[in-house]
Amino acid sequence: MIVSLSRASLTPSPTSSTPSLTPSPTSSTPSLTPSPTSSTPSSTSLPTSLIAFSSSLSLQPTNKADPNNNA
Repeated sequence: MIVSLSRASLTPSPTSSTPSLTPSPTSSTPSLTPSPTSSTPSSTSLPTSLIAFSSSLSLQPTNKADPNNNA
């Protein structure tokens, strides 16, 4: 049993209460992994916020570089 537990910590466990970076089908609290059966749909909001945040970051330096290049 000890060996199986140590392996489960390194392998994606099907029933993990707190998944960190492993895709678990039944995760109660999804952090960064898309879980099909998640009670809190935060995985859907995360990519959207990340995309919006990354796009705003990429737009800011571009806008600052335009007037600098024109001037």
